[in-house]
Amino acid sequence: MKSKDTKNIQIINKDGKPEFAVLLYKDYEALLEKMEDYEDQLAIEAFERESHESYPSEVIDCLIEGQNPFKVWREYRDINRQDLAAKVNITLPYLSQLESGKRKPSVDLLKAISQVLNVDMELLLFGESTEH
Repeated sequence: MKSKDTKNIQIINKDGKPEFAVLLYKDYEALLEKMEDYEDQLAIEAFERESHESYPSEVIDCLIEGQNPFKVWREYRDINRQDLAAKVNITLPYLSQLESGKRKPSVDLLKAISQVLNVDMELLLFGESTEH
């Protein structure tokens, strides 16, 4: 799907303003694939830009595959869930929700987790927050 090709897109207006865009399913799938590729590229660029530490390819592969970054980095640092939750002053269920993608952290919590895991905050934001 080309960015300027709108012949297969229907715009539905509400009160004179665009409310919905309806597109072919194949175009929707292509859009999702481009978005995933873009997220992967951002992860790689941020890693190269911000990283002063070398990480095993297995860690990077997990992030690129879309595994939850909180869990990936916690496991890489060999910190169990209970210890991480205690160190950042949250409950274990809250951490479980972060690692499953059901909740998003506040900026302060993201900063605290990044400090405990000794990883840049940006590296905790990569990929989808779903388990594969």
